[in-house]
Formats: sequence, structure tokens, C-alpha cells
Amino acid sequence: MFEISDEISDAILGELRIRLLGEEKPKAPTENMEAYDAYLLGRYHWNIREISAAEGHFCNAVELDQTYAAAYGMLAYLYATRLLYGTEPPQDLIAETSRYIDRALHLDDSQPEALLANAMLWSYPSFDYQATVNEFSELVSMYPNHPGILNAYGFVMDSLGCFDIAYRLNDRVVELDPLSPDAYLDQGLALFFSGRLKEARRSFERAESLGWNQPFMLAALFFREGRPMELKEQLSRQLSEWDLFTRYCPLFEAAYIYLSGNRETVRSDAFAEIGGDGYTSYLMRSYIEILKGNLDASLTYFSRALSDREPFAAFQIQAPLFMVRIFPDYRSHPKYQKMLRDFGLDEESIAKLKIPPLPF
Repeated sequence: MFEISDEISDAILGELRIRLLGEEKPKAPTENMEAYDAYLLGRYHWNIREISAAEGHFCNAVELDQTYAAAYGMLAYLYATRLLYGTEPPQDLIAETSRYIDRALHLDDSQPEALLANAMLWSYPSFDYQATVNEFSELVSMYPNHPGILNAYGFVMDSLGCFDIAYRLNDRVVELDPLSPDAYLDQGLALFFSGRLKEARRSFERAESLGWNQPFMLAALFFREGRPMELKEQLSRQLSEWDLFTRYCPLFEAAYIYLSGNRETVRSDAFAEIGGDGYTSYLMRSYIEILKGNLDASLTYFSRALSDREPFAAFQIQAPLFMVRIFPDYRSHPKYQKMLRDFGLDEESIAKLKIPPLPF
């Protein structure tokens, strides 16, 4: 009875605000309640980074309502994020991302997730970091309270090594959405890549307490912390729990052997398990070679990964930060420094970027 009364009161207050203050009546995202339920389920799985499940629900939503702009926008954002993971061939993902962007913006030219996906799609592989900063800064100005946009800009700052700005963006997301595991996950990522491991662990633990349960980042954290038994525990989990990150399992198996003190027996057949060519395969091979103590071979594979110039590869040049901190010689190696300069990611080039102030 009280719930019904509250709903009536809220409705009356809403109408009064519209009439007295001249506000527009908010438009329902869809009139199809089944589509709306599917969309909400997709957002739930997205927030705990169950990407495959989220995609299924968003696809269901647009099947039920082909005019559901928000659902198309989330599909665009999801596919653009999959590109960042670097675990799949990019061309098909690019085509699908573009298709969902076009559909969402045709239905709603201000749809924020579609605008975000569009920025990710054109700016990350452009190698023009100033244009990328400008694009994301403008999006943040337009949507200063949108968690996805703030997190994406935080990733840009992570990739450029501008961690202080990344912290502010991620902390803002936590303030806006303190019950979202995704907020704490991205906060933890910035802390992780900057080497603040204890704080990263607290953020990941908070994300876990809210439902996030992805072995990949926990495995990376335990490797960084030198904790082989906890790493082994993550490797013992079902492959389905690794979702899109199953290709990284051979790397962490080699890391487990390395941490266990058997550095001479890091499995040579890990390469066969990785399989294939392309950015991700070469990157993982570079990791395994450095675990085996072959710094030059590791850098050769790393160079191959970047020479593919797959979309988003340049921003992934910072991905080996956790290896760099364990093996300082990697970062100081002249070949690695040359790669940074070639991609404009050396400290001197980054210092020249003009980063607008945040709107909060």
C-alpha cells in the first residue's frame, strides 16, 4: 500500500516539475518491457565483466525492440571494449562496432555509449594522442557523470602513464556509482598499472564483494605480487570463467612455474598452446621469453606485436608495465626505448601533450 502511495507521489511531483519548471518529460527508453528487462540483465553482466553473457542480453533486447537506441549503444561499446582486450582478430569486431554505432546514432544522435564507442574506434588506432585526449576530454565535458566515459578516459590516461588524472577519473566513478563492481575494477586497474598493488588489491576485493568474478586480473595481480599458490588457484578455475581471456592461460601457467622457482623449466610448449600470429600471440610470447630469461627474444616478439599495427595496438604498448616492474632491464633496454619513441609514447613526447582540466 505504501509502495503504491510513494509511486503516486513521485508521479505527481514529476508532473509538477514539468509544468512549473518547464522541464521536458523524460522519454522512456523502450515501451517493450521484455526488451527493457533484457537490457537491464545485460547491464548487470556488463558491470561484473561477464562480457559474453552481457552481449547475449543486449542482442535479445534489440531483437525484441529494433528501435532501442540504448541497447544498440551498449553493443557498440561492448564490441569496442573487446577490441581493447586484443584477444580476437580485429576486423570483424570493427565492422560490428561500426554497425551498432550507426544504428544507435540513427535512433538517437546523442546516445552516449555510441558516441563513446565511436571515439574509441577512430581515436585509439590513429596514433594521434593529442586528438585522442581532445576527443575524450570533450566527451567528459558533455557527460561528466557518465561512468563509462570517465572510465574510458581513465584508460587513455593509464596508457599514457598519466596516472594522477586516471585516479581522479576512476575515483569520480566510484563516487557516482559506489555499488558498481565495474567502478572498483577500473579503479584497481589504474592502481595496478601504476604499481600501487596493495591499493589495487583492495579495489579488486571490493569489486569481488559486489559480484565481479574474473580470474584474469586476479591472476595478473598475484603474479605481480609473487604469489604462486594464489595464481595457481585462479588457473584451476573453469575456462568459462575466464570468458574472453582464455588465451592468456598459457602465459599465467608459465608465470606460475617461474614463481615456483623452476625458471629453467618454463614450458617451451606454451608457444604451441598460444598458437596463431597477430598482436596478442606475439605479446604473450614476449612475456614467456622474458620469463625464460631471453630479453632480446622477448623484445623481438614485442616488436612484432607492435609492427602489426592492429587497431589499438599502440595504446597496448603500456601493457607490459607489470613485467617492466619485475624486470627493470626491459624498460631501460635501448630497443624498448626506441619503440616508445617511434610510437610517441616516450616521456618527452607525453610531456608535450596538452591535457585539458577535468570538469570536476
